Amino acid sequence: RIAVNQQLLLKEEAHFDKITDPSAGSYYIETLTDSLAQQAWRLFLKTEETGFYAALKAGTVQDAINASADARSQA
Repeated sequence: RIAVNQQLLLKEEAHFDKITDPSAGSYYIETLTDSLAQQAWRLFLKTEETGFYAALKAGTVQDAINASADARSQA
């Protein structure tokens, strides 16, 4: 009941039902999203070249995961 009341309050008082795209015009968010999508697509294509199972057996996937974890822990 509380969850429904919160949604109704946002709809009636903040007019959230009138907003079609809350992040529209936000250049920063759009740039980050585009960058993330491009990086993910490059990684996907790179994995597709060798095949996921072959990359997994060769340790390529684990190396990428470990590099990402190291970079994240140092940040």
